[in-house]
Amino acid sequence: MFCEGSTSSDQLAALIREIIRNVASCGLMPIATVCDQGASNRSAINKLLDETKRKYRQANKEHEIFGFEIDDMEIVPLFDYPHLLKCIRNNLLTKDLLYTYNNQEKRASWSHILKLYHWDEPTQYLNTFTKLTDYHVIPSKIKKMKVSCCTQVFSQRVGKLMQFLIDSGSTILPREATDTACLLLFFDKLFDSCNGSKASAVAGHEYRCRVTVRSPHHNFWKEAKEVIRCMRFQCNSTKKISKPPSINNWLHTISALQYLWTKIKNLGFSELVPRNLNQDAIENFFSCIRSHGIRNVNPTCTGFIYSFKTLMINNLLSNKSVSSNCEDDLSVGMLDNLRSLAESGEVVDKLPQTNITLQTKPLVTPNEVYLDAYISGYVPRKIFNKIGKCKICMSNLTTTEETALHGMIAARRYSHKSLLLPTTKFVEIFQKCCMAIAEKLPQLCLNNYIKEKIINHLLEVVSFKDIECEEHPDLSTLFANTVTVLMLFSWVKQINRILNGDVRFRYNPSGDMIKNIAYKKSVKRRK
Repeated sequence: MFCEGSTSSDQLAALIREIIRNVASCGLMPIATVCDQGASNRSAINKLLDETKRKYRQANKEHEIFGFEIDDMEIVPLFDYPHLLKCIRNNLLTKDLLYTYNNQEKRASWSHILKLYHWDEPTQYLNTFTKLTDYHVIPSKIKKMKVSCCTQVFSQRVGKLMQFLIDSGSTILPREATDTACLLLFFDKLFDSCNGSKASAVAGHEYRCRVTVRSPHHNFWKEAKEVIRCMRFQCNSTKKISKPPSINNWLHTISALQYLWTKIKNLGFSELVPRNLNQDAIENFFSCIRSHGIRNVNPTCTGFIYSFKTLMINNLLSNKSVSSNCEDDLSVGMLDNLRSLAESGEVVDKLPQTNITLQTKPLVTPNEVYLDAYISGYVPRKIFNKIGKCKICMSNLTTTEETALHGMIAARRYSHKSLLLPTTKFVEIFQKCCMAIAEKLPQLCLNNYIKEKIINHLLEVVSFKDIECEEHPDLSTLFANTVTVLMLFSWVKQINRILNGDVRFRYNPSGDMIKNIAYKKSVKRRK
């Protein structure tokens, strides 16, 4: 069925009945529907629920079911979790969220997230929030339809590190930002509980798994409903209190999940996979339709049918990826010349040797010391993977005594074994290496063999005697190599994000000249 414009709630209700009957006629047993919060969708679901209640009243029966009935089959309606979370985020952009958690009144504000993001901008040589861009945080640039731009903000990483900065006495965030950190952690857990598919919990994410009799979902959902029930938004300008539909729809969906679990458990099932109860399948299908034929964003009815048939046949018959629409022609197209050059093994060192002198060296603030300690914990793990757990190396590189230096690690780690604690000497060497690389990279970025030149430079200007080991004389080189690869990846990623306009960047004449050039290019391209 095709329609012009939006579909009425009566038509939607009729379609739901027809589709459920057809699914049941195939021998399947439909038990739930999923939709977003569109007005027509909500109205259609309410009509079906009212019809079921009316049927029970007319039959003088007690209405004890949660969903609606079609031909005596109970169907439990749910709302799409990603859509619900995006609606909470969209309201938080312009309003403060008031809620009660652990019997304490709290107020979350998007301004705290903005302050945290601006602190972690690409003027530093390393970033804390490697996934966040302007499209996640800046209200005017947020990609509101993209789920990852929402979930990566409402995450454990952002919430935990925000809380750590507040507890450490940092002036970056006000003390009341604790309420925002608490909200981020709450929705991270809630989304995990509705999005689990693994048989067992992922490290640090105890709710990201299937629902079973003994899983932690049941107690958490009871507590989550109490928190959500008291939520309301206050407009920043008018101070008016409001309660958008997404709050009640969260309550409805959690109750629906609880009811579904009881229902399928009574049918003999031992697990419920909540990740299957969303709109991902249909949204991926429409994405395939839009991308069929390169760009098919506004297909006609006939074109839609042809695209559907083509995708169906290709996905059934192809032994390649389901997103592939043609056979392999053994060509890589525009990259043929690059492949030939790479396979020939010839390297011509004719690039111009450009020297850029920086007027100032990178400064290390107390918060960056915590960040360096947190990131440097990655380096020993990479080293131990190559040389094994040498006792001398382990004592030189890591410690078992947790100090204030390891505050960010303590805030982020899932267990005591998940992140290593670097020694103070190790962090100092790591900082010196990072600062030396940050100063040297703009001078060497147009050369060949950048990594080798940076490693040699580090071995000349940085002393590694505090971590030397007689059994592993190449430890210094291995350390320099690991830090260089880390810094190169981070630096190139920052440059690309500046070029694409993905991140906020402040032009600094005395700063990294390549980043300044990238910023000018980005501004010119946007004009």
